[in-house]
Amino acid sequence: MLRFLASLTVSSALVAALMAVLLAGCASTGSSNKATQGAAPETVVLVDHRNNTRMTLISDTWLRENGVPGEDYVARRAAFYSQKLSGDNLMVKIMNDDIAQGVWQLLSQSGFDRYGKPGAAPAAGGEMVQVIEVLRGGQYVHMGISKATPKAEGEAFKTCLFGFMDVYNNLLQLQTVDRMPAFRSSTTSGNPR
Repeated sequence: MLRFLASLTVSSALVAALMAVLLAGCASTGSSNKATQGAAPETVVLVDHRNNTRMTLISDTWLRENGVPGEDYVARRAAFYSQKLSGDNLMVKIMNDDIAQGVWQLLSQSGFDRYGKPGAAPAAGGEMVQVIEVLRGGQYVHMGISKATPKAEGEAFKTCLFGFMDVYNNLLQLQTVDRMPAFRSSTTSGNPR
């Protein structure tokens, strides 16, 4: 139980750090050089081979690079979701590029840089029970956990996993509203019918 609570505390601290990064990015003048910060991931995927679950975070950069129409992030996100098939069980969420950069920073600080292996994650999983796969700068890197994973690497993976899950589950709260939709009343008094 104490280990679980400690993991939650670490995960909460990482999400708080992510929020600070995002708020600093929003407060900046926009003149920062993205190249000096490193490339934000285009996709971050969590695969759980125990129950064949695949959860995906897709960045606005990926949407642009894959020709999703729209003049800005909000329009591209809406276009992507409108193209998604009804009944499609893909668990995909779209993040803006600032969130994507924060996710990469969160993963890097949690040990993904140290333990990640080049290349796409094995499709069948092999011995890996869970895998986090990142597409960044056109290159895949993955990190997985199995029964044979050394303790330090396993702890780093769990921290990355909890951070991913916190972002995935709270993505709507992490993103700011770029523009509010204008609602028009159907009556002249402004009161709905």
